[in-house]
Amino acid sequence: MYHAAPESAPMHQRLATLLTLAGLTLAPQASALGAVFVGKSEATLRSGEAFVVLMRDGTRTVVSMRLDYRGPAEPFAMVVPVPRSVRPGSIKTLQRELFLRIDALSAPRLVETWEQDPCSDVFKYDMNPTGQDASSAPTGPPARLGVEVEGEFVDGEYDVRLLTVPESKTIVRWLEEEGYVVPKSVATALEPYVAKRMKFLVARVGAGAVEFDDRRALLSPLRFHFDSREFLLPTRAGLANSVGTQDLTVVILSKRQRYEVANHANAFLPTNLDVTAAARDSFPELVAALFDETTKSEPVTFVTEHAWDATSCDPCPARALDDRDLATLGADTLSSSTATNAAGSPLLPKVRIGQPEVEGALTKPAVRRGIQKQYVPIRLCYEAAQKEAAVGDRLSVQLVIGKDGEVVEAAPHKSKLGRPELEKCIVEALAKATFPKPARGTVSVSQPIFFPSSLGDSRTVRRGRFVLTRLHARYRVTESVQDLVFRQAKPMSGGRELRDSQLRFERGASLSQANQFQSRYTIRHAWKGPVDCSNPVRGRWGAPPEGTTAPAPRAATHLAQATRKGADPTSFYAETSVEAPPLEPKLADPGPPPASGCDSCALDRRSKPHGWAAGLALVLLVLFRRGR
Repeated sequence: MYHAAPESAPMHQRLATLLTLAGLTLAPQASALGAVFVGKSEATLRSGEAFVVLMRDGTRTVVSMRLDYRGPAEPFAMVVPVPRSVRPGSIKTLQRELFLRIDALSAPRLVETWEQDPCSDVFKYDMNPTGQDASSAPTGPPARLGVEVEGEFVDGEYDVRLLTVPESKTIVRWLEEEGYVVPKSVATALEPYVAKRMKFLVARVGAGAVEFDDRRALLSPLRFHFDSREFLLPTRAGLANSVGTQDLTVVILSKRQRYEVANHANAFLPTNLDVTAAARDSFPELVAALFDETTKSEPVTFVTEHAWDATSCDPCPARALDDRDLATLGADTLSSSTATNAAGSPLLPKVRIGQPEVEGALTKPAVRRGIQKQYVPIRLCYEAAQKEAAVGDRLSVQLVIGKDGEVVEAAPHKSKLGRPELEKCIVEALAKATFPKPARGTVSVSQPIFFPSSLGDSRTVRRGRFVLTRLHARYRVTESVQDLVFRQAKPMSGGRELRDSQLRFERGASLSQANQFQSRYTIRHAWKGPVDCSNPVRGRWGAPPEGTTAPAPRAATHLAQATRKGADPTSFYAETSVEAPPLEPKLADPGPPPASGCDSCALDRRSKPHGWAAGLALVLLVLFRRGR
């Protein structure tokens, strides 16, 4: 069984998990943040970008990261130093689709809007359509080479060993005995972690356990949590072994709070710019050019691209987060969470794949890996059933694996669910599992699956409380990058297409009472119909005319892969803009938020309106606010 480390483990040990997991580099073997990749050949292993989601509440930090492995479609392993305080049960896999949606939801977005009939009283406002706890296994084999295998488990495509090692050379020898090719530099890279008495997660991925797309493994995100008074993300270790350029995107979810980086420059991406139709086919290139121009004077700059309520968006390139999403990203670990949502339904089913009983010429680990690949369909079956009524706590499925490694028979066995439709759904999911070809004959498997009969550990939080902050940096390994220190920052707004007192659309970011900042770019279609009234009202923007379909908002994601040819972003500016604004300069540090009182009390005299100005602004907002 697992040997959980005490929560009192030293701070530097807990923080090192961030160092090792939060991102990958372009280095052949090492990541920018400490994780080491080893394969079973001399092939080069690479990664181009890192995407990290942090949930912060009090002293609790929940880290979720999307790993980007590029290499041959053959077995490989990640060697990840972890602090003793990270418990095995806190490490789990998440669905890739959730990360893709968060990326699109918070990325810079392109929208299109149409000028309304200047003579019509009808205004068309809407212009745009719109893990599982790791299952435990018996204690590993006796220690060899001084390496103690404290625990092992299978979660998703990962077959994980939790190791304690006496020195870095020892773990290298252990990996080599496991059949991996280990570069000479790995021992040196791991020495600081061994000196701090850290453990190591060796996450092994088999060739058939994950899908490859153009030599890129589509790995599931990983999540874990720990407690610390400081809010840090180490980034320095591993850079010495790196080459090329690294893109790092950090999304922070925190209750009512925006964050920025305290020890590097901060900037906001220019927003609310009118662009030409040419931006449709070159939107990622436009945003990349804006980003590069914004960070030109100080390359290691963290650019805020989004700061908005995580459960809403306007416009929406992707569906906003809901209670279940927040629970998946870590709200289920927060002490202020409640057991169910407003409807009384559980939000994070903890389905556990038990140990199979195997009879035949396949090993138990091989069968477990095949079963684990069907975890997501099983969980979806369970979640669908929970919408109707509570279910029991156990189902055992009997499988027969044929000579080709495919399931030839599948049936429920020893069920305590009391839900025939759920049993059928799960049996059908397991019937699609694939396994290695048995050495001889068929293989019989009895696979137990456990469901929570009590939902006291399924938690959520009240909606509308989490602010989603997106920070983006791009730097070369030769540049000085410090371990990131995050600090709370005042609310900002921008990109909402509100008008100022001179009827001009707002530009850039400004202090606000609520976080409503987004990187937004607009293609405008002027009114082309007749104007046959004496007092036409121009400049009202919203939905397209009858017979025209507005395209959905487009998100600029994966900017690390965007073409960068030194394009001038102003070449995309449209003539319909009130003015062609200069690229936005970096904002001065607004300092920490006030300890008490209203946020608006901190606004300076230039940004705090007088009473009559506030009234005028309200009238103008009603008259000129465009559709979102």
